[in-house]
Amino acid sequence: MTDDGNADERIGEFFESIQVKSDDRELVLRELREALRTMGFIPVDPNMLPPYEGAVQDEIETEARRFYVGPAEGGWVPLFPSSDLPEQLAMAQLLSERTQRPTLVLNLHNGDVFYYWLFEEGKLLDQYDSNPGYFDEPRSVDELSAVRGHPKQLASILPSGVAPEDVEAILTQTLDNDAEATDQHGVVLWGDEQFDEFTRLLHIPNAAHSYEDAKLEGLEGFVEHPEEFVEIGFSPAPRGNGSDLGTTVIG
Repeated sequence: MTDDGNADERIGEFFESIQVKSDDRELVLRELREALRTMGFIPVDPNMLPPYEGAVQDEIETEARRFYVGPAEGGWVPLFPSSDLPEQLAMAQLLSERTQRPTLVLNLHNGDVFYYWLFEEGKLLDQYDSNPGYFDEPRSVDELSAVRGHPKQLASILPSGVAPEDVEAILTQTLDNDAEATDQHGVVLWGDEQFDEFTRLLHIPNAAHSYEDAKLEGLEGFVEHPEEFVEIGFSPAPRGNGSDLGTTVIG
């Protein structure tokens, strides 16, 4: 953080994950596979997929879907998806419905902006955008209200001893791109600080990473128990015209 609170000079982290509130990784893996089957994908050996080049290339050119899925830690099963944000949200919505477990999407953009979306039983329950004006896009009053964050809606995922007010204290939203985000004591909070505090309060240990960074830098040093993470891949079901990827089907 710069002394004058200038976000323009910062080069920060980019984190993306889906977090399922469960102690049962096998449940999450099973329902993930089934959800992708409904979307027309089949499990394949990820090593047989074309090299990963980015979310857009994976979705449009390669038509592949890839995930790192970690062990259950702190009551959360983490998934680092290769897809872009709209598909991450769609997958989290599906997983919350199929597993019947609350499911979060956590996102940190350039260290500046922290986002979360909470789904339960296939419905969006709450969302938060720490700086709605960051991209200089006009937002209506209703849109701003929707992304303000409503910690009371998080009751089902708050650990014992953590109150909605504890979360509310760190959701110090900035409504102007030139304004500083301050908490009740006047302390400047960047998106990465809110991300850190949010994941600490909710006991989510494996969130500060992404699929892309895992491919570039690995998992060691970024997550707990990296040796227990598994990478899984999916490709479109064969179309019968010889155009399917040269992949090995699993399961």
